[in-house]
Amino acid sequence: MVQSMDAPTTSAPSETTRHVGVGQLPLTVPPAKSGVGLIPAAVPWERILEAFLNTHLDSPVSVRSYRHQCSRGLQSIGVTSLDQLTGELLGEYRAEVIGDPTKAPASKASALDTLRSFLKWAGEFGAHSLDDRVVNKCLKSPTVSVVNPYRTLKGTEPMRLWAVAARRPVAYALVCVCLGAGLRVSEIAALRVEDCHADLEGGPAIHVRHGKGGKDRVVPMIGIYFDGITAYLEATGRDLSSRGPVFVANDRARFSRDNLGGITTCGLSHMLRKVLDEAGVDRHRRSIHALRHQFALGVLRQSGNLVAVQKLLGHASPKTSTRYTDHLEVGDLRSALPGYVATAPAPVVSYAPPCPPPAVPEPTLTSREAAAILGISAQMVLYHWHQGRLQGELECGVLRLDPLSVDGLLVDWRTQELHKADAIAAKVKAREAARRPLLERREREAALKAEAQSIHAIARAVGVDRATVQADLAVMLGQRLGPSSVPN
Repeated sequence: MVQSMDAPTTSAPSETTRHVGVGQLPLTVPPAKSGVGLIPAAVPWERILEAFLNTHLDSPVSVRSYRHQCSRGLQSIGVTSLDQLTGELLGEYRAEVIGDPTKAPASKASALDTLRSFLKWAGEFGAHSLDDRVVNKCLKSPTVSVVNPYRTLKGTEPMRLWAVAARRPVAYALVCVCLGAGLRVSEIAALRVEDCHADLEGGPAIHVRHGKGGKDRVVPMIGIYFDGITAYLEATGRDLSSRGPVFVANDRARFSRDNLGGITTCGLSHMLRKVLDEAGVDRHRRSIHALRHQFALGVLRQSGNLVAVQKLLGHASPKTSTRYTDHLEVGDLRSALPGYVATAPAPVVSYAPPCPPPAVPEPTLTSREAAAILGISAQMVLYHWHQGRLQGELECGVLRLDPLSVDGLLVDWRTQELHKADAIAAKVKAREAARRPLLERREREAALKAEAQSIHAIARAVGVDRATVQADLAVMLGQRLGPSSVPN
């Protein structure tokens, strides 16, 4: 943090000649200022960096980026305090950044810009002796040339995207916001229902609050895209008079997050990537920021007004909006040539295909409803969904199942039960058929035994010899059953 020093009582210093820069070239620079609020020498650069972040920046994203870039740069230079810096060290660091093959041109420029801004701020408080001109020369940003144009939707990809997004109101509304307003993913996550209203002229518009850099802006929308938002609100039981986030989550922990029930930036990005994947869009164009580029290029092609592009996208500097002119295709430039207006076909003025009417969402079943129909637990429903026996999608932590697949699984189970019952009946019938001869034999043996007992009773009653009756009975039974079945 910044520490104050007592103002010196010496006379005002004069300009001096210092040897700064690569090769220790002499350069006449003004002396360091002295007075209250100056940073003393040999203060660790970490404390000065924290003072810079606390006083110079407001956005948490910018603070995080500046802390990372400046810390990484000063650690790479290898100094403990800013008064150890020289133009030669800064030049070597710039050469190291420019020569890094793993960094994109924009990343190299960002690394140099952040460190240059920090050193210029620290130089005003006397933390180092380098002049601003030396800092600017030694940390000059590289000239960035467009190598790969912005990847936007091509051919039939927009039509396929609309067709897939129309299956779910939440996905359809997300695509309408991306292609109809060009918002950043953080701005979409922070969008609230009360911010979707009519502008001063009566047309639909979105009021973006606390966008990048803490700036507010109003983005007008075409009615057909705004209808996608209202259709999603109606599908979730809300309207434009409701309050709360536009894109609401359905998981149980939604109210424990900072956005109070809204879908997070990661959830929105994952949802759109899934929709673009189902639509067969190239993997390099599966992001919300790619659709933001699509919106910006469409506005530029239709109006040719860079100021409108800057205001709609919320750019702080016109230079950022000017980058889109580098991504115009050859066909766009050809249409601007003179002499071909009468014979050339009319340029395309629409940056997106006509938006189809919001489709009525297909009825779905939750895992609990499906479990009640199938007579199993919700965990078993999730298991059958993972096995591919049930069709559905996991939307914001809630499993939405196709009722037809649930009915089909129930019919399959009933068919399997009927097959099992038929198989069991066939086994029982075969077993009974195999046991029938044995049962019949046992019935005959029981009848003969009863007849023999009757004969014995008669023999005792009339006084006949038992041995004679036994012999006669053995002869009789042996003829009817065989010798092995004669009872003793």
